[in-house]
Amino acid sequence: MTNSIWWLRIVAFIEGLSAIALFFGAMPYRAFTGDHTPVSIAGRIHGGLFTLFCLVLVFAWCRAGWKFPQVVKLFFSAVIPFGWLVYHKWLKSEAIRTSDD
Repeated sequence: MTNSIWWLRIVAFIEGLSAIALFFGAMPYRAFTGDHTPVSIAGRIHGGLFTLFCLVLVFAWCRAGWKFPQVVKLFFSAVIPFGWLVYHKWLKSEAIRTSDD
């Protein structure tokens, strides 16, 4: 079994990439063409990944024993565009430091 923090890091990275695809791919396409389909698809994918991020965050919080303020910072790093980049390196060091297999 893989470390829950490792999973959080992977999900945060993919969720961040989906935000980039939404903001810099689907939304400009809609602005130029008026077609809302790509935004609808990318938005649903991004929303699903954000929900998955929240679930994995709670799971990692329970397993790693972080304090509540740290979890709040991690949550807001996912809400703020590109905020996941701030904690990506820290999560890597946490994944190496802890092992909950």
